Amino acid sequence: MKRQLMRGVTTVAVTALALVAPATPARASISGEIEFACTATLPVFPSVTGVGTCGGGTGPVPGRAVVEVQGVDTAGHPFVVTGVGDFDAAFVYSEPCPPLPLPVSPTIGTAVGTASITGLTAVHYGIPPTLVGAQITATFVWTRAGNSAVVVLTSLQISFTNGHSAVVASPLGNSVGGWATAAFAPLPGAGTCVAPAPTKAVVTGTANIPV
Repeated sequence: MKRQLMRGVTTVAVTALALVAPATPARASISGEIEFACTATLPVFPSVTGVGTCGGGTGPVPGRAVVEVQGVDTAGHPFVVTGVGDFDAAFVYSEPCPPLPLPVSPTIGTAVGTASITGLTAVHYGIPPTLVGAQITATFVWTRAGNSAVVVLTSLQISFTNGHSAVVASPLGNSVGGWATAAFAPLPGAGTCVAPAPTKAVVTGTANIPV
């Protein structure tokens, strides 16, 4: 009888501790694929430094993204985001020319910026499950060689219209948000190293998000 009583007291104590102990915050996770396309606008190309954009409804290729992403938000709720959204990016770029300028475009270039995808719909499995709006924002580092580029996503966040979010970020700038490969195709009339000029280029790519 004494042992049964002690076991009962122990069970009650453990249950009480479980009820009052603070819950451990869930770690958000995001995985999937995003295909994106836009027309980049570079006010001066080539240029050692400049500020450009890619997206919106301007240019021959408007900013669009096809999204297939799923994961768990910071509250521990699963979600799925699919569909087509509007893509926009803003960035600081560097497209330097060699010491002896030639009538060609630079062979290498870099950029650092932010991107967003709006107008998405998500199934958010909260209590109860709901159909909500969603927006994706990311920070990135772009490195181009010729007409190809590798993009490191240094952070990625999904914000839902019901107030929840899924966030992955790294204070060290690691590729926690995933990787992307992209194509860079300047349109006719692009600037060269002997005649810099305002330039537009079609950008298309695919981002893989293994977080």
